[in-house]
Amino acid sequence: MYFMKKFYRQYHWKLTLTIKKSKVGSPFELCVFIDLPNANSLTPKSSPNFAGLVLIFAHGNAALYAKYLSQPDAVVNGSVNLTTCMQRLDINLNLNDLNNLNNSGLKPEQITIVVALSNGTGIDLEDDGLVIANYWVFDEGPGHNHDYVNWTQKYIENIYKARTKSVPGVN
Repeated sequence: MYFMKKFYRQYHWKLTLTIKKSKVGSPFELCVFIDLPNANSLTPKSSPNFAGLVLIFAHGNAALYAKYLSQPDAVVNGSVNLTTCMQRLDINLNLNDLNNLNNSGLKPEQITIVVALSNGTGIDLEDDGLVIANYWVFDEGPGHNHDYVNWTQKYIENIYKARTKSVPGVN
């Protein structure tokens, strides 16, 4: 029997997303791919470049949807851990210094966000309610103590920001 050896990783890479829940009016998903710039709604999640997804459970029922329309700025937040996909693609996960991200193995332009309805139909990022997507690295520290509260986080770059007016409480 084959067992995958679990490696300790001091750094964890993450994409955080803020989405207007009522924008689409039906369930949809935001899929994140690494090193696959041509990914689209038909790209399989079995692809080694698939990092993860955020599901939005918006109501398709007109009466329930009306309730969400009364709160057009209501947002939901989600995140995708990029670390496992980076490891699978043999992208450098190590840093010499959290304050010097120049040697980061994953550049922001290597991250692709694809949006699709539950039936697989693709949606343009401008139409799905995505407000902002930010790229972060978290430093667990050399002690590997799983003390998540004391992890150091470092903002790397904005991957996407809607061209519309900002949502209160969202940078």
